[in-house]
Amino acid sequence: LKEDFTPYGKRVVVEEVQKGSGAALAGIQKGDWISHIEGKEIRSLKDVDKILLGLPAGSSVELGWVRQKKRYIQLVLLRARRNLPPYPEAYFGLKLKEFQGKVFVTGVGKSSLARQKGILPGDQILSPSLSLFKLRQLLLSQSQITLVVKRDIWMGRVHLEKDTPPVEWEESPGTLNHFGVLLSPKGQVLSVQPNSLAEHYQIKKGDFLYLGENKQTLPLFLPRGEVILWIQRGSFWRKIRLVLLDSKE
Repeated sequence: LKEDFTPYGKRVVVEEVQKGSGAALAGIQKGDWISHIEGKEIRSLKDVDKILLGLPAGSSVELGWVRQKKRYIQLVLLRARRNLPPYPEAYFGLKLKEFQGKVFVTGVGKSSLARQKGILPGDQILSPSLSLFKLRQLLLSQSQITLVVKRDIWMGRVHLEKDTPPVEWEESPGTLNHFGVLLSPKGQVLSVQPNSLAEHYQIKKGDFLYLGENKQTLPLFLPRGEVILWIQRGSFWRKIRLVLLDSKE
């Protein structure tokens, strides 16, 4: 995409269409100009980024475009863009994920300012108190930001500045929490801490754990309070109900 200037103002024009991309499959061609995305008028590349950078690859968006005074509207599948970080937090050295309305750090650039200031995978972002989508919208418009970060009972304020996205990342392999298990991203138990609740409930390495009656993938940290866990070992399923407390409790 590129910005073009007309007597009526700026507009966004398609400069190239990658073969096999969602745009190509929708029939978009070089020279078309983008009029709307998700019903919102597009006048600049910044307008495009404000909408698309808050959406994960695999989402579909309603795209409107114009070709030779004829208007088209089509659902377009978003795919990861080459050589670009998928989300705006990458420019601040972070990878983020939302679970049950809370935003967690899932990755930190190894040489980033965020890592130098002590942010680690598993930390929770308390402030700005926003959904992940709205936080990404904010990061798009900021060159620097102050975050309030929580780790167990510790909280701290961290000031970050926008920079080149990291090449190497320090990422959490999964869930490590007061329940006493380390999980793979798919929910398989990698290890069990001695004398932990997990050991008490006879959870073993290789088991799969799921959260709630709907058997959701576990978050980076289990929520405090009463939770329901499903344990899968081969074809055998078992349900347990337990209460997780903060370490200060």
